[in-house]
Amino acid sequence: MTTAVSASPAASLFVLQVENLKTQFDTSAGVVRAVDGISFSLKRGEVMGLVGESGSGKSITGYSIMRAIDKPGRITEGHIKFCGRDNKIVDLVSLPERQMRDLRGNRVAMILQDPMMSLNPSLRIGTQLTETYLAHKKVSKQEARERAINVMQRVGIPDAERRLSAYPHEFSGGMRQRIAIAIALINEPDVIIADEPTTALDVTTQAQILFEVQKLSREFGTAWIWITHDLTIVAALAQNVAVMYAGKIVEYGSVASILDRPLHPYTKGLIASIPGHNSTLANKRLYQIPGNAPSLLSLPRGCPFRPRCAYADSTCLETPADTKLSENRFYRCWHPVETGAAL
Repeated sequence: MTTAVSASPAASLFVLQVENLKTQFDTSAGVVRAVDGISFSLKRGEVMGLVGESGSGKSITGYSIMRAIDKPGRITEGHIKFCGRDNKIVDLVSLPERQMRDLRGNRVAMILQDPMMSLNPSLRIGTQLTETYLAHKKVSKQEARERAINVMQRVGIPDAERRLSAYPHEFSGGMRQRIAIAIALINEPDVIIADEPTTALDVTTQAQILFEVQKLSREFGTAWIWITHDLTIVAALAQNVAVMYAGKIVEYGSVASILDRPLHPYTKGLIASIPGHNSTLANKRLYQIPGNAPSLLSLPRGCPFRPRCAYADSTCLETPADTKLSENRFYRCWHPVETGAAL
C-alpha cells in the first residue's frame, strides 16, 4: 500500500532520498549484490555526480530508482523517497506500477548511455517526443509539437521543425543522443538520472548540454544524478559527488572537498588517473589503479578494495563502516589517506 503524506519543512529539503538501497540478481552462479546498501539525499536543483569504474553499480542504482530492474534482478531492501512539486512524499520501492508509470518519464526521467536503447527505430523523432509529452500533459497535438521543437532547439539540433519527421537512423550517434536527452527534458521533471549521456558527443555539444543542465537546475529546480567515470565533468557540473565501488558508496562529499582532499584510496586513485591533474604528473607515466574491479559474485573478504590498495593491512580483512565527518561528508575505509601521500 502506498503511503503519501504532506511533506514536513525538513522533508521538503529533498526531492529524492535513498535509504539503504539493495538490489541483487539471483543467477545460477550465485547472488550478485549490484547495489549493496547505499544511501544519499538529493536536493532540488542539485547535481550529484555518481562516479566509479565499470561494474561498480552506478547504472543499476539509476535503474533501481526508475524501478526498471528486470528479472532476475530485484530490489530486496531499502527505500527511495520522492518528494515532488506537490510536496507529497512517496516511496518508489512500494509504489504500485500504475502510479510509477505516471512518474516515470514525467517527474523522474532517465537518459541512457546508448540512445538506440531509448529510441524506437520505426517511429519518427517528432512522434516519440510528442507522445512522451502527451502521455503526461493534457495539451493539444499542436502544443506538443511546439514543445518538441523548443526542446530540440535547446539541445542544439539545427532545423528542428524539419527534423521532426526524421527517423533515428537518419541522425548521427551524437544527434541521436541529443534526441534522447530532449525526450528526458521535455516534461521538465523533478529528477533526471543521466547515465553518461555525453560520452558520444563532441566537446562543443557536450558544453551546450552541460549548460542546459545547469540552466534547468537554476530555473526549474531540476535535480540531476550524473553517472560518469569522467571526474572532469563532475568538477564542472556537480555540487556533490558519490564514489561507488563494488556496489557501495565508499566516499561522499562536496566536489571541492573530494577533489581537494580525497580520503579513500580508491578516490585518490581515480583522481590521480586524470591526465594533467597536477604538476606532479609531468614527465611521468599516468597513474593506473592496480588490478581489476572484483567480481560481484566473489568479493574479497572485508574491504572489497583491499587487494588493489597500497594501504591495506590485516585490519582491512574486516568490513569498514562509514566514518561521518559532517552532514555532507563520509568515507568507508580503515586507513584514510592524506592528501599528499604517495599512492
